[in-house]
Amino acid sequence: MKPGIISAFFFCGILALGAGACAYKEPAAFPVYAPSGPPSTLWGLSKNSAAGIIPLDGSKPLNYRFQKPLSLPPDMSLELEYGFRLGDGPAGNLSAWKDRYRIVLRVEGEAPWELPWDGSFLGAGKVPEKIRYGIPLLGSEIEQFSLTLETREDAGPSPAGGKGLVFAIRSLRFLPRWFGFVREGEGAAAALGVTPFVSGGIVAGQGGPVQTVLIDPLLPYRIPGPVELSLSGEAAPVEVALGRVRYEYAGGPEPGPIHLPAGAVPGEPYPLVVTGDGQIDTLRLVKAPALPFPEAIPADPGVILVYDRTLWRDPRYEVFQWEHFPSVLIFDTADYAVQDRLFKRIAFFVEKKGIAGRLLTDREMADLHGWNAHDYRAEDLAAFFSAARTKNFPLSPEEEELENILHGAGILTPAGPGAGAVLSLSRESSDYLRGLFMVHEGFHGLFFIDADFREFCRRRWEGLDPGARRFLRSYFDYQGYEVNNPLLVINEFMAHCLQQPVSRAGWYFGEVLAGRINESSWRREVLPPMDEASGTWPDLSRAFMREAEALSSYVNRRWGFTAGRIRRLIPLFQD
Repeated sequence: MKPGIISAFFFCGILALGAGACAYKEPAAFPVYAPSGPPSTLWGLSKNSAAGIIPLDGSKPLNYRFQKPLSLPPDMSLELEYGFRLGDGPAGNLSAWKDRYRIVLRVEGEAPWELPWDGSFLGAGKVPEKIRYGIPLLGSEIEQFSLTLETREDAGPSPAGGKGLVFAIRSLRFLPRWFGFVREGEGAAAALGVTPFVSGGIVAGQGGPVQTVLIDPLLPYRIPGPVELSLSGEAAPVEVALGRVRYEYAGGPEPGPIHLPAGAVPGEPYPLVVTGDGQIDTLRLVKAPALPFPEAIPADPGVILVYDRTLWRDPRYEVFQWEHFPSVLIFDTADYAVQDRLFKRIAFFVEKKGIAGRLLTDREMADLHGWNAHDYRAEDLAAFFSAARTKNFPLSPEEEELENILHGAGILTPAGPGAGAVLSLSRESSDYLRGLFMVHEGFHGLFFIDADFREFCRRRWEGLDPGARRFLRSYFDYQGYEVNNPLLVINEFMAHCLQQPVSRAGWYFGEVLAGRINESSWRREVLPPMDEASGTWPDLSRAFMREAEALSSYVNRRWGFTAGRIRRLIPLFQD
């Protein structure tokens, strides 16, 4: 809803305080909440003003003045909570009244704003028990304001009945500027929080009702600086378009809220359009909080992949918290060199063949390759840092930073391992590899934090054909993994099965990995017979297709993921 008039209003009823009816002055009966600390007294300049009511059968304006001007921080909104009632009960159907009258809020020095009667501009006309309307303010202080019942220019005759029907103010507060709406409660307890510049509707779609909501503030009212978006409801799948950036919410068995932090929202996100197959309950666009580094930023893996690097708080790396699995931290690094300084020594200590359990010096590691992406559980991280402290081993500044971050997240504790895991990928990887690594490492993270998933993976590994197990152990040995670590082998078996869609698992194992083993004359003995016509190993293709299908079915039932997809928010395109 946009303001009908943008020019500022001044009105005699407030300015001529000493004349006639304006001589009345009583404290407002409804609560008033200032931005900080107790507000100065809000005077109602008439009996109805003090009571905060406008009878809808005719009334003078409600005029208010603060005892002294109220200073406001930048970018604030005035939120008026109000409702309609008939006697002591709810007002019921107000459609005839809203067609004839409008209620206008005027703040000195600001544009006037028409207050909504219901949620019809969002496609839902039911009258909530209370409405909280948050109008953006451009000024830095407020001294006086008014509310007026006005007859519309195209109004018809007065509605029949309705004697005793009143508009009633419940409270007044000032809060940081935001745009959107919030639906709360049901029935008699229903409430709607909403702002201007929001509109929407519900139309029939192939799968049922489709709700579309538009947020497009006029330029002077837009929130300066980085903003973030939150969305909830029963509307999955959802598409969010922010200017020229678009996301699709894939959902899951239990669709959770959507959160787009500042780095996922472009600097010019308008018009912001959200479309969902069902009701959207909450849509809030707010100024992004300035989290101190290295406090982790909650984000979906799909968001992390495209997060605006110019908004990283440290140019070397950014720290994220997997939004739906908060005990998992995800590091995105500027390049492999930064990633190595954080994780390379840990990789050799935890996973590398013939080295696991040892702390390598920088010189010993210099010519050795670590990994291009990483994953570690709390127990192994605790063992690494404990060994370094016990041996007084010199760690890199980044490793010491990492230790502090892990303690802050509860992955490490003073007594040893806490709960959770850490993952990492790098901006030096190609977009394709970043997507692949996010899936691979993400499933490792779930393996670390979920005992039932680990047990399922163990059973699938132990039930795998012995020849297929022998082949995969040989491949992991070829890659440099410590294959005498059963947990590591099972974890890698799972992640290699799930890192691509099920339809590609047969090709990946029966052609790509088998082909690499075939290039080693002394490893070929682990391969089953090759199909000479296709040059592939169909026995391996079939075996690992079955495993990929079983694992994909499990993660889909459990979390709504599938092989090849671990993100709920999927960027479709961006500027």
